[in-house]
Amino acid sequence: AAERARLLEQASLVLALTSHAHRPPLPDPSAVQQHVHQQARRLRQERIITEDVRAMLAAARARAARQLTELMDIEIGVTADGWRICGMRVAGCPAEEAAAALGVAARCVLVAGVLVAAPLRYAVLTRGARAAVCGVQGELWPLFAARGARELQRMAVAVRLLGVDVAQLLVRLGVQPVPAAAPADVLAALTLLLLAIETSSFAQ
Repeated sequence: AAERARLLEQASLVLALTSHAHRPPLPDPSAVQQHVHQQARRLRQERIITEDVRAMLAAARARAARQLTELMDIEIGVTADGWRICGMRVAGCPAEEAAAALGVAARCVLVAGVLVAAPLRYAVLTRGARAAVCGVQGELWPLFAARGARELQRMAVAVRLLGVDVAQLLVRLGVQPVPAAAPADVLAALTLLLLAIETSSFAQ
């Protein structure tokens, strides 16, 4: 009995020493408070830097949109044949002039998508006066029509798809899109988009 009591006492002592050795030390309250203050200061500094970067991005995007507007020089028309981009009409003109104008408009939409940092719903291929828009299945819809009713129909589809791209970017900026089913409508929507980019505080 005495030996058993001695063994139990030794086991209790070993257990007590082991438990004490693995017990984590209590944190120093002052050290914890200092750590919290350091983290809070770091987070405030990061927030200030982030806000500064956003402001610089918004300013740079506004400058780019303003330069693009000046470069494209979209002229507002009272009627469809009055709309021009880079001095070229999109309606009521020879087919080659309309094709060249739509090619410029397509490039403008492509650049606008980069400024808004949003992928276009329908990819745009800029090839000068032979620009095209990719459909859902990857088919190409030309923004030009040399001759024939069928080519005019395909061009009309391409114009509608390009209008959808512009509407998508307007929505991204929180602007109510305007219907764009005709070439002149696309230029009107594009004018609104460039103005929205220039004046919006949205930045990615």
